[in-house]
Amino acid sequence: MKTQIRGLIAEALHSTSLFDLAARCEHYGLAPGKETEAVASKKQYILRRLEKLSDQEVLQVANLILADLTDDRLQSAVEQLSDKQLVSDITRRRMAEALNGFSLTGTADLHDFGFKHWPDTWNAPNVYAIASNQCIISEEILKRLGFFNCSQIKMFGFIEDLVNPSYREEDEQKAIVEKLDPLLRLDGFTLAESGRVSGCPIYRIQQTAPTGLEPTGWTRVDRNVTEVRNRLETATMEEQFQAVGLLCRETLISLAQAVYDAELHPTLDRVTPSDTDAKRMLEAYIAVAFSGGAYEHFRKHARAAYDLAAHLQHRRTASFRQAAACTEATTSIVNLIAIMAGLRDPTPPE
Repeated sequence: MKTQIRGLIAEALHSTSLFDLAARCEHYGLAPGKETEAVASKKQYILRRLEKLSDQEVLQVANLILADLTDDRLQSAVEQLSDKQLVSDITRRRMAEALNGFSLTGTADLHDFGFKHWPDTWNAPNVYAIASNQCIISEEILKRLGFFNCSQIKMFGFIEDLVNPSYREEDEQKAIVEKLDPLLRLDGFTLAESGRVSGCPIYRIQQTAPTGLEPTGWTRVDRNVTEVRNRLETATMEEQFQAVGLLCRETLISLAQAVYDAELHPTLDRVTPSDTDAKRMLEAYIAVAFSGGAYEHFRKHARAAYDLAAHLQHRRTASFRQAAACTEATTSIVNLIAIMAGLRDPTPPE
């Protein structure tokens, strides 16, 4: 693995000019050097510096590069080496079979749609000729495009665009989703509605709730919690850890909006909260729903978790431990309120 990913990093940076290569390598954490050193071979210049790094450091360099540019071979290699949940080759084959017969592009322009997702293979004669003649998905076309060996990020983007309401009727959207969602669920993902535009559903592939994290039934809250954990798993830089804090705050806002009722939950200071004032809304809800001395520690926990998320969001030196602690505190509030709201009660026997 390690040799492969080092080689892919060298290929990804190879298009950098000789004048800029040393500075760019240094930008990604590689040892500094001189422009003249790269004249003989840019690839060797990069590889020599990568050889000095541990495997984990090389993976961090790869992630930094992918944050700046698109390189699907490098992206695929990074995915294989990470702990990220992946769709199996079996599921890819089953999805290809399920898509047989559907329109490839819906009402979108054939060339624009194909080139958007498969710029490296779309213009090949044996691909475009088949696609332009049929405009129908087949396993042969998907194989030629690279569906079976592309990165998961690329594959997910393609599937999500297949059900884009901008160029797919709702009946066909649902037909595709009904085919693919059960297959994705076998690998811990779901193709689920994430919102609407002009009354039409927008579908996104999301990881299903991790083991031990049951959905609350509050759609936006559940989606945010899953996204927070996904971001935490892939975060490697301070800015990314800081973004986890921002998502935690968004989760608490969604939670507050789900439970707060202005008529039932007067705020402690009698100030009408804004739609994003999670702290006031949650304090008001907790004060009524969990009043009395028995819930004193619960109220303190909720306030502390919100303060932690807000603090992390504004820290430029956010670390993994801080982001992880913020994630657990936020998830804890969600679960505690879900429990006390009766959403975790066992189903009574019939």
